[in-house]
Amino acid sequence: MIQYDQGEKIKLVLKRYSLAFTLETLFLIIAAILPYIAYRSGLSLKVYDLFGVTKSPLFLNIGLYMLWLLFVWILFFIAWSDYYLDVWIITDGRVIDVEQYGMFRRRINYYRLDRVREVELIKTKGLAKVFNYGTLLVKMEGEQFIIEEVKEPEKIKDLILNERREILSRLNRNMEFEAGK
Repeated sequence: MIQYDQGEKIKLVLKRYSLAFTLETLFLIIAAILPYIAYRSGLSLKVYDLFGVTKSPLFLNIGLYMLWLLFVWILFFIAWSDYYLDVWIITDGRVIDVEQYGMFRRRINYYRLDRVREVELIKTKGLAKVFNYGTLLVKMEGEQFIIEEVKEPEKIKDLILNERREILSRLNRNMEFEAGK
């Protein structure tokens, strides 16, 4: 469960860009159909020769193909849960990174914006450049984290750096106020 500080305001909620997930899904669809196309065109991997079977029985072919489809379906479900459950929440004081690993493991990390040293846009190429999505590497004191495959990464980078500047100016004003007492 995500815990917010008292008075903390959410500035932006980010998810991976849907095009990245769509490309991953397209690859899985091709992987699901490819064995069927190979079978229909007469290509054979000679798997049955290992067992001494001269002609592959239809039920064996269908069974192996169903196992393959089950494997591809599980990969799709893992990719979908990773896409759907990964989220980054930028508040006025922190970045909350909720990351899903596989189907059963989730990790929530809280990163204070006043500790951010640098936000770097990892080079984008191909469709990422055309559709303006990319990955950000946020470097902090002694650690770093990645905000991956988000739309308009330059705006997100500017938002993080602006929020960091505001926090640091607030901290400086408080320090000056307390020093003047």
